[in-house]
Amino acid sequence: MSHSSHPAPPNRAALELAASAFYYSPDGIMITALDGSILAVNQAFSAITGYTADEVVGRNPRLLKSGRQPPSFYRAMWDAIVRDGRWQGEAWNRRKDGSEFAERITITAVPDRAGQPHHYIAVFADVTSVTEQRRLLERNSNFDALTGLPNRLLLQKRLTRALGRASGGGRQVAIAFIDLDGFKEVNDT
Repeated sequence: MSHSSHPAPPNRAALELAASAFYYSPDGIMITALDGSILAVNQAFSAITGYTADEVVGRNPRLLKSGRQPPSFYRAMWDAIVRDGRWQGEAWNRRKDGSEFAERITITAVPDRAGQPHHYIAVFADVTSVTEQRRLLERNSNFDALTGLPNRLLLQKRLTRALGRASGGGRQVAIAFIDLDGFKEVNDT
């Protein structure tokens, strides 16, 4: 008796359960063929991107591309998918109306019975507000709120990084310190 490493085909009840998860998921779901053409999307995909299923089925997900990520980002992503069967991370994409959104995304290669990739599933959530909040917190912790100038914390981070690069490369770092008389009064006004 031989044992397959792949599960038996799902019964009707299991298929209906899977379909309801696809349909009702609050996360966007996109299923693509190996060539990248979109096979199906759920309602959350349409709510997040502004594209209906009819507008995207048969097209390539590149239609969502924002241009914020360099080609090396996509190469590393696909290398991970090929190597590990999945990739998870954050990316910026573009809605139908042209606005950009940050997404937390997981792309999984779904194998056929022989274990070879059959199609891909991308599940994503719009995390724009969280990403913008994180960016704002980082900015506020590194720059003076009044002047917009870098603060001591950012100086310390950049100095530590520069010293680390210099010591690793056998180089030196120079620092110039400028004391401005009466800066407090200028800053206060």
